[in-house]
Amino acid sequence: MTTTQPFSQLIAATKGIAIAASFITTGSLLTNSNALIPSILHSSNADESSSAQIAAQQFTLGFRAGSKTLPPAEILATAAFGFLAYNSRQSAYSPSTWKLYAGASVAMFSVIPYTLFLMQETTLKLVQLADAPPHKPDSNPTLKPQSGMLGVPGQSDIQRPAITPADEFEPFDDSPFSAEEYERAKVQKMLKQWNARNTARIVGPLVAGILGLWATLAE
Repeated sequence: MTTTQPFSQLIAATKGIAIAASFITTGSLLTNSNALIPSILHSSNADESSSAQIAAQQFTLGFRAGSKTLPPAEILATAAFGFLAYNSRQSAYSPSTWKLYAGASVAMFSVIPYTLFLMQETTLKLVQLADAPPHKPDSNPTLKPQSGMLGVPGQSDIQRPAITPADEFEPFDDSPFSAEEYERAKVQKMLKQWNARNTARIVGPLVAGILGLWATLAE
């Protein structure tokens, strides 16, 4: 065995890990958009007695399961593609493929700021609502405009976060919607917005996987 064989095996393993992590991330995000969120919305629309908090709790279960695996996979793929880009640029055998690996690393990394800046706020609102104490089913929550919180009837010492700015609750007095119905409609709107942005987020890992595979086959 020559001294270059262990390093060659390391490179081969890194390629496999980076490409697999990219496509696994793509598949997970695609499952969220095509299965998880549509099923939550369908359940919410089919059962009028289903509360906004139940929909938020279903979303949170899926989000927390994904948060244990997706961020590490994204970081791992970004670092692996970066390493492959550096190695390819230094190699006399594949000096041109480094650009493909570099592009894959950038595409994979783009998922992280996209998630933080465009999806985090909506995610946190849904998670906070899921974790908050429920209110009585025969009573409407009372809005606390100054704090932006919803008081839980019968439990004055417990409040849960409002999912929208206080001024969006003003139509309650003149609206045929109850507070519960309005909150459910807002959660559905937030889920649809999150789903649209998640669908766009798929582009990053998908492009990364394609570029990484292209670079590997070109060597």
